[in-house]
Amino acid sequence: MLTSNITRFVTLAIRKPAWIIALSLVLGVLSTIYVVHHFKISTDVTVS
Repeated sequence: MLTSNITRFVTLAIRKPAWIIALSLVLGVLSTIYVVHHFKISTDVTVS
């Protein structure tokens, strides 16, 4: 089953490379938006 799923995905990637590139770009943009809104770094070094 896993092999057939991988084979299907590879076949899709070979037949429709533009879709794979577009999907990768969308996932990259969505990941960037998530990181910008959810990861915060405190630079306050003072200890109370």
